Amino acid sequence: MNKQAFTFLTLFTLVLMLAVYYVTLPLDHPHTKTDELIVSNTDENSFSEYQSGLNEKHSTEVSENESVISSSESSLEEKLEALENISQTEKTSNLEKKIQQDLTEGSFSGCFVEIEEEVTRIVCPQDYLSKENASTILSIVYQSVGKENLVEVSFE
Repeated sequence: MNKQAFTFLTLFTLVLMLAVYYVTLPLDHPHTKTDELIVSNTDENSFSEYQSGLNEKHSTEVSENESVISSSESSLEEKLEALENISQTEKTSNLEKKIQQDLTEGSFSGCFVEIEEEVTRIVCPQDYLSKENASTILSIVYQSVGKENLVEVSFE
């Protein structure tokens, strides 16, 4: 093996080892606090306004589907689909209430829960802002919604 090939292989091996070293390093940065990584909104909306908006959204969906059912122009398939949508809306509403109750039992009272198709949003008061509380909230919610859904936790 000539001198150039040996030098190239030596430098290439060194670069490769350094790349592997930096990729496997933990992401501990002394100047970054983990609590800074948690998103916190400061909107003036209260949790009761969130809840009333969600209740209004559910009642609007139900009333729209009820109007389809009561319409004489609707086909049988449309009526069955509307019944299914009403049932799904009620299931979602009941699951949201169950998650709120589970969070209250887990000492996280006052949290708002909204379930959409694949995302479950949890908004908790600013008092609970910490990495440990976020982890505990996620574990409580994942027990109810399953691992296939995405859970999003924010603090206000």
